[in-house]
Order: sequence, then structure tokens, then C-alpha cells
Amino acid sequence: FSLATEPVLPMSALNYARKVNELVVDLLSRNYDEIRNLTLDVVGITVNSAKLLEAAEKFEMFVGQNSHETTNVIITRQINDIMMMMERQFIYEFGLPDRPSFRHLLFAPSSTNTYAGSAFPGIIDELEKPVENGNIEDKRRVCKSKSV
Repeated sequence: FSLATEPVLPMSALNYARKVNELVVDLLSRNYDEIRNLTLDVVGITVNSAKLLEAAEKFEMFVGQNSHETTNVIITRQINDIMMMMERQFIYEFGLPDRPSFRHLLFAPSSTNTYAGSAFPGIIDELEKPVENGNIEDKRRVCKSKSV
């Protein structure tokens, strides 16, 4: 990628949204029972990932219709700003639970294996924590608050 030389960022909002949707499906299919027990908003996550995919499809149509307009600074700036803001939506300013230096909500190293990445690291970390003293209510509360 040539970030510094390309007029439009070489990034696909549609590919990003598809990956988010894929990660949501994977998260919910592998851990559905435990997620439901932790009162995670499964419907909200599913609906929002579908909305992101729909918005990305519309945006890609806009980019396609204006791809010949690379000399138009306003359109080029608008496209680049939208792509940057989409990425920023997944940055949590306070950082992940117990790991404030990692701020991306979708992608971060696993807390148990720093060589492997983890999708939805805040949620996955909470799911992998053992229930301390058998208190599932604490785990529900913590997971709900940490899954932003």
C-alpha cells in the first residue's frame, strides 16, 4: 500500500464491514450459550454489524461512482475522512479491560497468548476468565460493562 502517494486511501470499507460481520457470526456461534448467560446484547451486536455492512455497501457505491474524481479535492477528502472515521469508531479511548494500552475493540493480542490475535478481545477475555468463587453475577456485570 502506498498511503502517502495515493489520493484515496487504499482501504475497502466493504471488506472491513464483511470481516466485522464474519467475526460477529463466529463469536456468536462459538460462545452463544455463555454469551447469553452473560447478558451480552446479542441482538444489538447482530443488528449493528448488519447496519455496518449495509452502510459500507452504500459507501462503496459512492466511491465507485466518484472514483474518476481524484482531482476533486473535496470528494477525495470526503472519501478519506469517512474511511478514517469508520476505523476510529472501533478505538476505545480508555483501552481494553485491564489493558489500557490496547484500544482497538475488534483486534488486539490475546491476553492469554500475546502471539495470537483476538477478535473482540474485551469480550473474549471475559469469556475465558474463570468464574471466581462461583459468582456468575460478577462475571455478567463485568462482561456487560466491558463489552462496550
